[in-house]
Amino acid sequence: MEGLAIWSDENTPSLITLTVMGISTALVGILPTFAAIGWAAPIILFLLRVTQGLALGGEWGGAATYVAEHAPHGKRGFSTSWIQTTATLGFIPYPGGHHDIASVGVARRL
Repeated sequence: MEGLAIWSDENTPSLITLTVMGISTALVGILPTFAAIGWAAPIILFLLRVTQGLALGGEWGGAATYVAEHAPHGKRGFSTSWIQTTATLGFIPYPGGHHDIASVGVARRL
């Protein structure tokens, strides 16, 4: 039972932050438009995005700690650097994707 208690204590913050992120993201997906609920829509969207940011901040620290604790001896810095590197790599394809999405929107309006 002791092993289960340790596992539970270590993973509870991760489960909480992942759950908060998932719920916030799902709620953004079903959020009514400005036309439907007026100024409540951007206010709710702002609050959901803040909630996502707080969950991300909690998960980021937990991920770095987890990776550092489980990395091979002498490779902690290299292993934890991948957390930051992969987050940055996610931004690389965005500018091109944004252009493609914008051009589709323009074509539909014409």
